[in-house]
Amino acid sequence: MVRDVSGYLRSKERTADPAMAEKWAKLDELHSKRLWHQLTIQLLSFVKEPSLQKDRLLIELYENFIQEFELRIKTLSFMELCALIVVQYEKPSETYVFLDNCEKRVSGDPVALALCKITRGQINLEKEQDVKSMKVILEDVEQILKQTDGITEVHGRFYLLQSSFYLEQGNLTDYYKSALKFLGCTSPRDLPLSLQKENAKNLAVSSLVADGIFNFGELLAHPVLDSLKRTQDEWLVLLMKAFNAGDVNEFEALKKKWSTNKLLAENESKLRTKVTLLAIMEMTFRRSANERQVSFEDVAKVTKLPIEQVELYVMKAIAKGLIVGKIDEVGKKIYMTWVQPRVLDTNQIGTMITRLDEWQKDLEKAQNMMKKDASDILLY
Repeated sequence: MVRDVSGYLRSKERTADPAMAEKWAKLDELHSKRLWHQLTIQLLSFVKEPSLQKDRLLIELYENFIQEFELRIKTLSFMELCALIVVQYEKPSETYVFLDNCEKRVSGDPVALALCKITRGQINLEKEQDVKSMKVILEDVEQILKQTDGITEVHGRFYLLQSSFYLEQGNLTDYYKSALKFLGCTSPRDLPLSLQKENAKNLAVSSLVADGIFNFGELLAHPVLDSLKRTQDEWLVLLMKAFNAGDVNEFEALKKKWSTNKLLAENESKLRTKVTLLAIMEMTFRRSANERQVSFEDVAKVTKLPIEQVELYVMKAIAKGLIVGKIDEVGKKIYMTWVQPRVLDTNQIGTMITRLDEWQKDLEKAQNMMKKDASDILLY
């Protein structure tokens, strides 16, 4: 089909406001000069114009302009354009026909193909809610990205899609892991403040409720939590810090705040168990290797547990691999030999420094003792 590209662009220029008219004219100029790279760069910015995000205007742009030279656009850039265009199709049948054609066009480029499938997944998640299809899409994209070198331009979008799917399904453990990967691929500066806050809140709540999450250091160190500072949700950061430190008293002090959150309130028993196990972990961590024999009374004091429940919670900590140790039921003592490694905050790093200083002093004492006794041994 022959298209009057210049006629289309000039008609748009005549009817647009001055700022947009200038941009339409720029597209016409670059197209007439056949400067395909510069035109692609201009288009990638142009399709994000707010005035084009309605009334199938991007579809119109594609059909009357982009389609005429799409084979001259690099596959990933082409798919970036299509990812914005496709959302203006209202009928699912039109949407998937368009994406099927896109997939054929980009099939030779793994990264662009992954973006095409991610786009299909986003539409599925928003409109179709087809869980079976979503799982297939996520598996396909994961396999594609495993075969690419390093972190690509689409890794972040894949982890965002994956985490959104897990959140919809209520799978908080996998959501937390995927969302952290998303943040690892994305600078908070590239996210709107509202999305930063949403991610921070979801991650904080899921980390507290999710099974198997006992390491809060990585999230606490992430700048995305800064978005909650000086807001009504800042208590979430304080609550995470309380869990990270195994601080049962602070957990109780913040109850008025966290009980207002429906998910946290519904999981109060789970929260109490988790903060208790973290208190046992922290207690083990803070003791030096030769001081890890503790009484049931010591554990009860730190965890606020009745003494008859101490053994049960220590057994839970051992069963979950949080600590390694032995329980002396007769002597009411616990011998702790190892604690699960975690990402440390500044206070915990300070504890490690103190322990290293003590270890160095012990080594120096042993060295001096050997020097002192060595002469007697040699003389003998």
